[in-house]
Amino acid sequence: SGHSIPALDFSQKNLTRSKCGGGLAFLRICVIIWKINVRFCCPAAEIGCEDEMAKLYFRYGAMSSSKTAQAIMVKYNYGERGQRALLTKPATDTRDGARTVRSRCGLQDECVLFDDLDWDELHSGAYDCVIVDEAQFLTREQVMKLVELVDYYGVPVICYGLRTDFQGNFFEGSHWLMAFADTIEEIKTICWCGKKAIMNARLDGKGGITKVGEQVVLGADDKYISLCRKHWAEGKIKNDE
Repeated sequence: SGHSIPALDFSQKNLTRSKCGGGLAFLRICVIIWKINVRFCCPAAEIGCEDEMAKLYFRYGAMSSSKTAQAIMVKYNYGERGQRALLTKPATDTRDGARTVRSRCGLQDECVLFDDLDWDELHSGAYDCVIVDEAQFLTREQVMKLVELVDYYGVPVICYGLRTDFQGNFFEGSHWLMAFADTIEEIKTICWCGKKAIMNARLDGKGGITKVGEQVVLGADDKYISLCRKHWAEGKIKNDE
């Protein structure tokens, strides 16, 4: 895959030597720090670190869980290491312009619409990774093209998106990513009550939520709120006490 991973010596001789000076605990700490660096600071190293094979990743989270910010940062980190990452999104997402992704925290970057991707260029290995934002809006056919890119052309793909809509149903893209992704990871955020938020609630403009309407209505904090399952079921968006 061309990515360099630091080598750690876990031989019995080395572990025995570490124990002599109380170094086993230190070694464990080093391993933890190394894993954190690989996982969060060096996504290029993370891809393929287990078996050096490209994978399809689906990183999902409720609204306001920093999915877009993470997508932008992953692309930036690839560039810092002299590698090329392509950022793309489905044409459905037009909130920030056709060729821009923008996070709530202010990060933004240029992107290519999924329908405009040059697949010959991607198949030639021109990019070290493809990053898809708002992946819930992908179609099954588009997800399968990403699967093909990973399996037959060795290009890692990282998708960020919602898992379910305001009614608790899968989006088409998230449905098929859950089915086909090699690695599925949750990006966590919290409900107003402090519990983990896993549901996306659509505000009704009257101090509550609605569970009726079209699946896709673009919006941000003005239209949606992340809730835990209990408060989504109750339609409670704040503490009334």
